Amino acid sequence: MGHRERLIETVFSGGIENLSNVQALEFILFYVFPRGDVNLLAHRLLDRYKNIPTVLEAPIYDLVKVEGMGIKSAKN
Repeated sequence: MGHRERLIETVFSGGIENLSNVQALEFILFYVFPRGDVNLLAHRLLDRYKNIPTVLEAPIYDLVKVEGMGIKSAKN
């Protein structure tokens, strides 16, 4: 079982509140990026915006400035 599968299992068995901010944002990003590693992107987003609510509320034009976040992904 890979990282993505383990993280999804952790959320469904214990809840997202048991994850670190990076892991919780990774979980959210899984739905935007159905394949691949989103850990580095989660770190970059949290470095820039400091917390998950601020990431989720960030304007699209600002999100695309983060390496790894394209316009299509930012709109999702």
